[in-house]
Amino acid sequence: MKDVKMLFFGILIFLGNFSYGQNYQRPGSENLNISTLKWEKTGETNFRLYYKTNGYTFNLGQDFRYFSHENGDVVIYCLISNCYWQLNEFNYAPKNLEMDITIVTCGQTVFVRSVNGGFWIRDRGLNVTGLQLIQFNPDGTAVYWSSSTGKKYWIPSNTYNYGSFNKAYKITSE
Repeated sequence: MKDVKMLFFGILIFLGNFSYGQNYQRPGSENLNISTLKWEKTGETNFRLYYKTNGYTFNLGQDFRYFSHENGDVVIYCLISNCYWQLNEFNYAPKNLEMDITIVTCGQTVFVRSVNGGFWIRDRGLNVTGLQLIQFNPDGTAVYWSSSTGKKYWIPSNTYNYGSFNKAYKITSE
């Protein structure tokens, strides 16, 4: 019995020393930069987003939200840094291969044109609903108000009329 206890105690010490050097703490916004963020596709529509420096895996809902463009590219809104990141060529990415992240913009609100003639506004990564056009300013900026958020959104005319499809553009909100 004493030998079993010693073996068990030895295993605990070994496992404790083995994992001692690993630090899976959530990074602060000051530590995040585009070179320390990576992603890998884990299934047809699944992915893992992680901080390469210490291996921390970001948690959906707690650390980030995401949405997909009509072309399949995935856009992440990071709740830690208030930035949008893009997982380019998501549909064509090989599984279990470390991939780079592209920064879209830092800010809470983006505008995305649809190939079907519509658009989306994302506020902190969430789809804004209940949009009503209030006016077009003299410079062509479209001003929308949302009954769901109670905010106004200003979309510059060049983005509103001529922005690329399936691309997130930073816009101003109140």
